[in-house]
Amino acid sequence: MKAVLCQSFAALQEREVLLKYALDEVCTARKNQILRLYIDALTKGTHSNGKPIELMSHDPLRPQIGSDSELARTVEELNQLTLNIFYSGLNGAVQKILSKMGAPDYDLLPVSAVHQILMLLRDVLETHDGAIASRQNAEEEFNKIFSCVLDPLYRSVQVAATHLHSPLDVAVYTLNCLSAIYSLVILYPFTDSRLEMIKALMEGNEDVLVSEEASAILANTGLISLYQKAAAHDRNQGPLSAIPGMDASTVNQTLSQFDVYLSQPDNYQLDQVSKISSVRTRESVQQRTIDNVVAAYSVVVSKLEDPFNAYKNVAFKSVEQVPPFKLSIMASFCSSPSSANRREHRASP
Repeated sequence: MKAVLCQSFAALQEREVLLKYALDEVCTARKNQILRLYIDALTKGTHSNGKPIELMSHDPLRPQIGSDSELARTVEELNQLTLNIFYSGLNGAVQKILSKMGAPDYDLLPVSAVHQILMLLRDVLETHDGAIASRQNAEEEFNKIFSCVLDPLYRSVQVAATHLHSPLDVAVYTLNCLSAIYSLVILYPFTDSRLEMIKALMEGNEDVLVSEEASAILANTGLISLYQKAAAHDRNQGPLSAIPGMDASTVNQTLSQFDVYLSQPDNYQLDQVSKISSVRTRESVQQRTIDNVVAAYSVVVSKLEDPFNAYKNVAFKSVEQVPPFKLSIMASFCSSPSSANRREHRASP
């Protein structure tokens, strides 16, 4: 057989193409034969002793790659490099959008750049939610994404708010932006600390609005003068009615103005409060404002009820009579045209 092959190849030397094909076929056949014999030797053994080679091997099995292996280190380095590229690209996209952020509009709603950033964050989180949530360091990676997007966004919101002239406008615009951020962040896991921080920022801006609106109501009704003098009064000074500006006539006139506020609260509301986009936040500001006003009124009433202060001809409502008026205030607030839109918005899904 070998002699025939040698003669055949010798005859094909002048036909290079046929010689190449013939050599390929012979090599393929020999390779398959050798491979088959090798597998048989490993698994079945030879005809002489009948023992397969794998039974004579005492090397320990290593079914997995160690964490200190070159391959594992390479994969880890590639993973870290990929994350660095991702965060760098995300940061670049955020900065590109924020660089185009303009001044707030008259309605004090978040500008388009804020919505673009939140849409970018939503797309990133929805894309990576399934991949990240199952990892051991999922919380760390979620927090890193939030820090990469939300921290620059809030700083830019603060800078943009400096274009507004009134502290009340600044508080409302910041509140509206924080409300939009909160409504998105609450949808995802590992956000408890971030939500607490946003709540604290929102409460700080609510405090500004509550303080300003309560002060405006007390000033416009004249109750602030009565409150300040009543709060500072000491029995050593004698009856409160003997202090200038706290006589019965002045007190009656001021309380009459306060009754007007109770019956027509809309005339004393700040315009900025109606521009708060969140219904819950707007109602919270209104209720806290009412609570502060009633608290100031209760200080005045406690002095009027004290016989030592000698108020005999002063008509006033007791503190217990004020809560029904608080409800009428809220009803009046909810019956305004803007609140009708709020109810429709609330009823919509």
